Amino acid sequence: MRLKVSQDRLVQMEPTDIAAILDDLDHQTSKALLEGFSDEQLADTLEESSPEVQQVVIASLEPERAADILEEMDLTKPPIFWLKWMRARARNCSD
Repeated sequence: MRLKVSQDRLVQMEPTDIAAILDDLDHQTSKALLEGFSDEQLADTLEESSPEVQQVVIASLEPERAADILEEMDLTKPPIFWLKWMRARARNCSD
């Protein structure tokens, strides 16, 4: 799938629409597409994305940025992936 949308225009789209696009892209393209997003924009988009996309994107980020994104996200009902990811990060930080 080839996108004909500029990065500036992409960040102005609704997070739900961006999430729908991400579900149709391969992992590398998804990550590249989201590079210019602010933490808040990325968090809003990931909230609307599938668990698979969430996992791939968060796992690809530097730990500090991933933590910032997770802080921005509404995790009142976190998926199992987030719970496992946060436990693993906590264990790595305490070692």
